[in-house]
Amino acid sequence: CAPIALDAWGARAKTWSAGGRPEGLPYVEDVVPPDRTRDTFVFVINGAKVRAPHAAIALIERITP
Repeated sequence: CAPIALDAWGARAKTWSAGGRPEGLPYVEDVVPPDRTRDTFVFVINGAKVRAPHAAIALIERITP
């Protein structure tokens, strides 16, 4: 996975975790969730199955304080 994409998804995960709503993504409804921290789960799925674990590790490195 490209570093730029990992940076973007890392930022999105942090925004969700902090209670925000990342811009530029399609949402099922227009309701803005309450502004409070929440548990956030991110699944790494891609066509390059062999590289998926490495992408997940790289994403974890970006979101871990």
